[in-house]
Amino acid sequence: MNGVWNAIKEFEVFSGQKVYIFDNYRLSFIEIKKDVSMNTINNQTDDDSISLVAKLGFSMILYALFAVAYLTANRLIDINRCHSLTTTLDNLTPFIPAFIIPYLFIYVFTLLPALIIKSRKVFLKTITGGGLLIIASATIFVIYPVHVPRPPEIPAGFLGWIFNSLHWVDKPVCGFPSLHVGITLFPTLIVFRENRKWGWFFVVMAILTFFSTLLTKQHVIYDVLGGIFMAFLMDWLVMKNGYLRIMSICRTVFDNIRQYEAGS
Repeated sequence: MNGVWNAIKEFEVFSGQKVYIFDNYRLSFIEIKKDVSMNTINNQTDDDSISLVAKLGFSMILYALFAVAYLTANRLIDINRCHSLTTTLDNLTPFIPAFIIPYLFIYVFTLLPALIIKSRKVFLKTITGGGLLIIASATIFVIYPVHVPRPPEIPAGFLGWIFNSLHWVDKPVCGFPSLHVGITLFPTLIVFRENRKWGWFFVVMAILTFFSTLLTKQHVIYDVLGGIFMAFLMDWLVMKNGYLRIMSICRTVFDNIRQYEAGS
């Protein structure tokens, strides 16, 4: 049992010869025998395996969602109605073409978690959170389109070819929030909790990706901050069951409204 996501024994309830434990994953009580060891309990309640092929398949689906959602939003946006979030600090940020290489790390980030995350529940939550992050970001792109100025001069050679290819596919819109930052930081938070050794590697890769979005003039500072916020939001909603808290608050509000209407 590794990490907080595998901690299934939250509390016990004794009733005669019966013992009940609360399974954090199923969000329900499970009846067990009083003399059963914790290892047996773990084996009974923690069917947590998933094949590498399945994980890679889910990762490819997420990658396809990323491509479709981003490119669809990119094509729908009229550049003439875009907002600008460029600051003085963005104008002072240098253009360093070599950072286009770490900028492309995002296409690796969609596959690496499949090789590192062992828990089925954690991995499926990671895919779900990543999908929601992509859909939410694409929706914001359309509702609040942001224009990102292109670099003043594209270099020659191989790096220039990469930039020209990227600019041909990707119009200078869909800036806020940075999906590059969000889809990089979100799995980094998860992997860091699951495997600290690989987690530090992800942190370094994520930092390089953050700087690359600015130094290649693909994003501005506010875009990066927006991507960071989206990553932490999805981590709280999906990985830390924040959606259950929201549902509980909504249920309480609706119950209070019904009580008020019934009493008036």
